Amino acid sequence: MASDESIKSIPDISMRYSLALADLNNDPSVSLREIARIYDLSRSTLQARWKGRQSAKVFQTDQQQLSVQEEDALIRWIDTMTA
Repeated sequence: MASDESIKSIPDISMRYSLALADLNNDPSVSLREIARIYDLSRSTLQARWKGRQSAKVFQTDQQQLSVQEEDALIRWIDTMTA
């Protein structure tokens, strides 16, 4: 586990959750509350992710009807029709 300050300097919160979960899996003797404090994360969110809940971003991506490429094509088509 890296130092508290180097961990908190990671701007990507998803990366911090991933690292925290990896630490929890590697050392189950460390409390979830302590890992949340070290990584500067919400304890309840970390606990939910540890129990298998997906992040909102991942969940929403799974619910999308169109792929990113289809969305881009639709936007280009709408732009040409309204120009």
